[in-house]
Amino acid sequence: MEKFLKNIFLYFLTVGLLLLAYFWLGAYVAEIAYGLNTRKQILISFSNADSRQYNKMFLGNSRVYRGINPDKIDDHTYNFAHDNDTYNQCYYKLQHVLANGKKIDTLFLGADYFQFSIKSDTRNYIYDYLFDAAYYLDYSDSYWEEFLCNCQQVFFNNQTLLLKSVARIVKHENTKGYIKDNGQYVFDSKASPNDKVKRKTDILDIQREYYERIIDLCHENNIQVTVFTMPVRDGEMESYTKEDINRFHQVVTTPLSSRDSYVDMTYLEEFRNYKDYTDITHLNSKVADRFTKYFYKRIQNKE
Repeated sequence: MEKFLKNIFLYFLTVGLLLLAYFWLGAYVAEIAYGLNTRKQILISFSNADSRQYNKMFLGNSRVYRGINPDKIDDHTYNFAHDNDTYNQCYYKLQHVLANGKKIDTLFLGADYFQFSIKSDTRNYIYDYLFDAAYYLDYSDSYWEEFLCNCQQVFFNNQTLLLKSVARIVKHENTKGYIKDNGQYVFDSKASPNDKVKRKTDILDIQREYYERIIDLCHENNIQVTVFTMPVRDGEMESYTKEDINRFHQVVTTPLSSRDSYVDMTYLEEFRNYKDYTDITHLNSKVADRFTKYFYKRIQNKE
């Protein structure tokens, strides 16, 4: 019996060590292939958000995270967006910076036709520990259930990244991403004219409610809100009907006050060339500079 128990212990110890090695290897190889991993990106983003002085802030998903360069506006603007962020994450980020004493007077809030349809937990293994304790309740009634889901997510991420990263290294694809002090993420791969993506257009109640809470929180703190859409390629616009777009516009504009604004830049012809993008969705860093300058001039009615 003692020998049996010893063997069982050694078996589970071996499996545990292999899993730990796998977790480490996936993250390590991904950083070799792609640059900063997701955890480091987010930690750097929060560190800069807490330490820098700014009165204007961008929130949104990866299109904003990669496509807006605050340096093209001024030294007092910060890009606090991130991949996969939607309105519940944006709300807790805004709450975070206000709780840390930041005096924000302008919020630029990114919006996408698909963004109300997503309830992403892919970053919860980090966000659960950075946001207000109420955040995880959006996903689970139990902390331990959320913890197990996060472990599963990390395992899945590392499994996918390990395979993709090895393939990328073998192909000698050397482009690596990095995050700037102003919050922008730069990853300049090359798009294809044949890129396609299929998007959902549902309006989830939770994301509509968090969007409205963001607007309310801004009004309570005397923050002017500009909601905006980024340019969208034809291969993505095929996902949306006229009815989808009209419904989206109504959801976005309804909570805004007369002081706020909504700027739709989806169809800008000068940003529709596939060579301006790194993939189906994201502007490359050179074009992000050009777009940021265009965006800021437009909202100031200077063009």
